Amino acid sequence: MSYEKFLETINCPICDSQEYHVLKEANYPNNITIEELLVIYKSSSDVELIDQLVKCIECGLVFLNPRVKSDIIMESYEEAVDLKFASQNHLRIRTFKKFFENWANRLNIIPSKQKKILDLGCAAGSFPKAAQDIGFSVTGVEPSKFLCEFGRREYGLDLRQGTLHEQNFSKEEFNVVSMFDVIEHLSQPGKILDEVKRILHPEGHLIINYPEYDSWPRKIMRGKWPFFLSVHLFYFTPKSIKQILEKHGFQVIKFEPYYQTLELGYILERASQILYFTKLIEKGVKAISLAQIPFTYYIGQTLVTAKKA
Repeated sequence: MSYEKFLETINCPICDSQEYHVLKEANYPNNITIEELLVIYKSSSDVELIDQLVKCIECGLVFLNPRVKSDIIMESYEEAVDLKFASQNHLRIRTFKKFFENWANRLNIIPSKQKKILDLGCAAGSFPKAAQDIGFSVTGVEPSKFLCEFGRREYGLDLRQGTLHEQNFSKEEFNVVSMFDVIEHLSQPGKILDEVKRILHPEGHLIINYPEYDSWPRKIMRGKWPFFLSVHLFYFTPKSIKQILEKHGFQVIKFEPYYQTLELGYILERASQILYFTKLIEKGVKAISLAQIPFTYYIGQTLVTAKKA
């Protein structure tokens, strides 16, 4: 099996156990090439899960193991070009702005240029743009050269291409650090959380949005859940996200469902890669010119707010 040279085996990042149950076996093509893997592992990839999915016997975390080597994944993220993803930024900005205004209000955080926000995995800059429009000082970090350049060009944002550890931010520099649809992509989430703790102000907040393995959409859709993707290395539950946050020095304040608004045609096109019947719905929606209408949906994303313990 030629693909095995591209794989690595890991211990559970929460409890360090090597023992697990296999939930789904891998189905890599035997002759898969490094070039094909690089295409699969772009951050907004909609390639159906082909890796082995396991559940830790000790703590219950669900994750990919073995998985594609971290350096292959990072190279793919850096070179990712996704015009369709960037095309939805206007609606992402609207969603983020509504969410962040309500979130800041709830925590009595008054927008100010003295309040510094760091958005990790900022993609094409939709959350940084929303936070900047509200009145915060914002920096973004994004591996993709294309998405980073898009956000700089379109919105004039301070977006840094690369990884968090490459930026050398100062201790306790940021009032808020956010990770939207990011933690499930990280090969070493604990290492990132340690650095976030270092650069977060003592009274600061951490926001993490992630696909919820225990959500009712996942339970209903089972193997056809749209978040079962090869780019998602971890599948957290409230229990496991709380465990990993506490392990790295954070205390959970609140869990809440997260609703996204995107164009109906875009949602159906992404979903059709896994839910094949939606291809027919997509064609019908386009035929009657409804593809561009905004559509708010929930398919199992959870948002957690935390602070330093």
